[in-house]
Amino acid sequence: MNGRRMASYLAIAVLAFALGWSGGSGSRVDAPQAARGEESGATSPEEAGRLLSEILEVEDVRARTKRLTEFFAATDPGFAPELRPLLVDPESERIRDETVEALFAHWWAGHDPAAAYREAVNPAWSERHPWMREVMRTWTRRDPSAAAAAVLDLPPGATNGRLEAARAVVDTWVSIEDMPDPTPLLQVIKHLEPIARGSALQHVISSMAEHRGIEETLDFVRSVEADGNRGLDRDVALEVPARAGIVLLEYDPGLAVAWAEEHKDGPAAVGIHKHLAYYWGLRDGQAAMEWAMALPPELRPMAVKRAWVSFGRKQKEVAREWLHARAPDVVLSGIYTQHLQILAEKEPQTALALAERSVDPATREQMLAAVLRGWMKSDPKAASAWLAESGRPASFAQPRGATTRPSRTPK
Repeated sequence: MNGRRMASYLAIAVLAFALGWSGGSGSRVDAPQAARGEESGATSPEEAGRLLSEILEVEDVRARTKRLTEFFAATDPGFAPELRPLLVDPESERIRDETVEALFAHWWAGHDPAAAYREAVNPAWSERHPWMREVMRTWTRRDPSAAAAAVLDLPPGATNGRLEAARAVVDTWVSIEDMPDPTPLLQVIKHLEPIARGSALQHVISSMAEHRGIEETLDFVRSVEADGNRGLDRDVALEVPARAGIVLLEYDPGLAVAWAEEHKDGPAAVGIHKHLAYYWGLRDGQAAMEWAMALPPELRPMAVKRAWVSFGRKQKEVAREWLHARAPDVVLSGIYTQHLQILAEKEPQTALALAERSVDPATREQMLAAVLRGWMKSDPKAASAWLAESGRPASFAQPRGATTRPSRTPK
C-alpha cells in the first residue's frame, strides 16, 4: 500500500472521529483551551482567515485534521461566508482539501444550513460530495421539508451533489425518532435513477414500518395508490406497493402473500409479484417456487422465472436437486428449457433423461429440442447422430417461432 493511500485511509478515520467530536457541544474538546494555541478562537473573520490559511498549508494529514477540528470547535460559524473562498483552488474553482470540505460544511450547517447549502463548494470528484452530505444531514434534522425541497433545486447528475443530498435526506429523515410524514421524500426519490430509487423507497417503507407499525405503513402505501399518486410518475407510484411487499416479507411471508393477493387484479400486480418472487427466492427458494407455481396463469411465468433466478443464485445445488426431482411440465417449461440447454453441454445423457420424463408430449418435444441445442455446442457429431436416429427433422432444434432466412445469391 503506497503512502498516499495510507494517508487517505488515516484521514478518513480521523475525520470520522472528528465529525462526531465536533458535532456535540462546544465544550467537548479534549485539549484545554490554553493547549490549543492559535486554535483557541479568533475574534474576527480576518484573524480566523489567517489561522485557517495557515492550517491548510500543513502537509501532514493527521496534524492538519487535528488542527482543523480544534479550529472549528473554537471559531464562530458566523465567519463562514468570509472564510469560504479559502477552501477553493482559484485555478479549478473546486475544493482543495478533502477533510476540510466535510468539517467546514458540518460547522457551517450547524449554524445556518440554508446558507451552507447555497454556498456549496464542488469537490474535485463528481461521484462523492461530502459538503452536501453534511449540510443536508444537519438541515433535515432541523427542517425536513425544507431540506427535501432543496434537493429538488439541485441540477440533475452527480457533479452538484444531488444524489448525495438525496441519500442524506432520506437516511436522516427515517432516523428521526418521530418520523415525519414521508410524502415530501417521495418527491425527492422519484428523481433518482431506478436502482437508487428502488433502494430508497424500500428504505423509507421499512423505516416507516419500524417507527409507525405495519398497518399505518400499509395505509400510507394504499393512499399513494389512491389519491392521485401524490404527484409521482406512474412507474414510481406502482413501485411503492411492490417495495412494500418486500418489506412485509422481512416480517412474515404470509403478510407478503396476503399483500400480493390484495393487489392481484390491480395495476401493481406485476411489480408486487415480480419483486416478491425474487426476494423470497433469496430467503427460501423452495417456498418461493411453490408459491409462484400456484399463481394464476397471467402472473405465473414471470414469478416462477424470478423465483428460480434468485433460488439458483443463492443455493445452486439445492435448486438443481429441487428441479430434477420434478418432471418438466407446462408450469416449469420456461426454466426447464434454459436449464436443459445449459446442462446438455456438459451432461447430455442426464439432460436427455430429464427431458424424457415429461408426461405431456408437446412439452417433451420442447425439452428434447432444448437438449439438442445445448448438445450441438459441445459435441455436434454425437448430437447429429442422435437426431438422425430419432427420425426428427433437421430443423427440430430450432426454438419455437424461429425461421431460417433464405441465403442470398451473390451478384
